[in-house]
Amino acid sequence: MRSDTVAVVYLQKAKDARRVYATVVYSKTNCDGFKEEGVTFPSFEKQKMLLEEFYEECGVSPAELSYIEAHGTGTPAGDPVEVKSIDHAVCSKRKTP
Repeated sequence: MRSDTVAVVYLQKAKDARRVYATVVYSKTNCDGFKEEGVTFPSFEKQKMLLEEFYEECGVSPAELSYIEAHGTGTPAGDPVEVKSIDHAVCSKRKTP
């Protein structure tokens, strides 16, 4: 079933907040647009590397995760690469699903 969503994350300094709903522990990005296919084609290696570096740098083991919110572009190029990178970087280090 096709679906769409809109999400908004409002970031504010904790000292200015009326109520803190969550805390951003760590953030990281990468870009691999310098390739023949262009920026719109995902790279398994870059996505896998980003996930591995992210969890190592923020001190969270992938084995501790209970939920992953994926990008889920719904494209034949994007989704398989994203799932494969999560499988290799996160699932392969877990003892349970």
